[in-house]
Amino acid sequence: TFRNNISDKVNMHDLVKYAESDVIYLHALLDKQLALITQYDMHKAVIHECRFTRTVAYSQLHGVRLDCLNWRNLYNKNTTAIQKYEKELFDYIKEQNWKEFIEPQLTLFNNDDVCALNWNAPDDRIKFVSKFNIKVMSYDKKVKKEKDSSSSALLKPYVAEYPILDALIKHTKTSKSCGTFGLSYLEAALNFPDHRIRTCFNTVLTSGRLSSGETANQQEKINRQFRTIPLVNILNIPKNPEFRQCFIPNNNSEFIIFDYGGQETRILADFSKDPVYYDYIVNPENDIHCFMAKLLYDKVKDKSYAEIKEHYPKLRDIAKRAVFALAYGGNYMNIHINCNVDLDVAKAAESAYYEKFNGLKKYFDATFMSAVKHEYILINSVYKRKVFLKEAKQKYAQYKNRWNLDNHTKQKVSYWFKETMKACKNLPIQGTGADMLKESTRQIWEYAISKDLLHTIKFPIFMHDELVLETDKNYTEMWYDFAKNAMLNAATLICPSVPFTVEGHIGNSWASKSKNK
Repeated sequence: TFRNNISDKVNMHDLVKYAESDVIYLHALLDKQLALITQYDMHKAVIHECRFTRTVAYSQLHGVRLDCLNWRNLYNKNTTAIQKYEKELFDYIKEQNWKEFIEPQLTLFNNDDVCALNWNAPDDRIKFVSKFNIKVMSYDKKVKKEKDSSSSALLKPYVAEYPILDALIKHTKTSKSCGTFGLSYLEAALNFPDHRIRTCFNTVLTSGRLSSGETANQQEKINRQFRTIPLVNILNIPKNPEFRQCFIPNNNSEFIIFDYGGQETRILADFSKDPVYYDYIVNPENDIHCFMAKLLYDKVKDKSYAEIKEHYPKLRDIAKRAVFALAYGGNYMNIHINCNVDLDVAKAAESAYYEKFNGLKKYFDATFMSAVKHEYILINSVYKRKVFLKEAKQKYAQYKNRWNLDNHTKQKVSYWFKETMKACKNLPIQGTGADMLKESTRQIWEYAISKDLLHTIKFPIFMHDELVLETDKNYTEMWYDFAKNAMLNAATLICPSVPFTVEGHIGNSWASKSKNK
């Protein structure tokens, strides 16, 4: 190749010509991209993403510090719990004398039987569940049909009748904790002397949200053959204090943890312009989560909102799952699973919810029809990010005429309609929430640069509607006030008709809430 033949005697003209070939096509690509950006009026979205990239790069550079000893202890604790649950499950199998699940241990040193099931294998868990008088099914998107399932969410309603299922649910959850949030995080931290996990981010998902880890950047995944540092998914850490307390600031620094209060419902109130829904979101005398709790649970059916908040906070918290599920494009099935209520109760709750807030359905239907007409979903009117829907007009025409189609095509277009309708509900809310976070970090970044304060602040964690800053203790109060105002300003910019709230805490770990302001 030309590169291999480069020497001191190479002709300069040839060398420049060779270098030119590396970039000549980039200009053509850029011209094409700019033409499309102009065609679809997406200049603001592109500038918005480019500005956010600076903050993300800075976050990748510094990472987030892990308390390695605490993380190791948590891993060991979960490993011990897994062994306990497996013993409970196998003892139950032996009590029931389910011989197909018992494997004799024929060794000179151990006469104990062993379990023939691998509790981490979905097929083996399904075999165990099949022994009970229940039918657990879930929809498999890959094969597009109902299949047997051992989903913990679907098993929860049967725990009262079959208590041993609780051990299976806890085993599944704890095994996931050990596998997903286990030694790979420890390895990622120990690869650096400062014990800070450095991963990679993808800033341009379909919804506009961030993703992180190996799947976030295909090039990073390819380059794994040249590196040994695992790229873990920081954004997948659960809201469990045991996990979050392991993420800590450097010495002489503090974490500031911000979280939008009810971000999804407030975005929906702004977009839908439903006056009743708006009142339930912003009026303290009303409460949408209490309203849903009254629909779901007879215990609080006749209670006032104030009584539910004071005496039944757990039921209100569970009802939140239903409210957020509907805001994100879910339906009665999500309510049935997430809130552990009968299917008929979930259906009635969904129907009563949309009857009460009838403007929501009008908004969802209008969003869908606009998406079909333009063949894209508009995330919001400020940045004008768009999610394009290929051949939406043609597919919707097929859907309206589906009764004249063969069964295979009818199922295909019906599935398209269901998923597209869900996306029209879901993506504008997710994407707008992400835009608020990006806009607030832009304001923080530019202020830090203008005041020469970048050395006093880091951005260790972006978590959808949550922002974690790491600041020098001498600047914590200043950054707290500025960042909180930045988040409120970002919300007002995008959703001006609805007041937003931001909760903030200062502490020595991600889980700390000792200095609530």
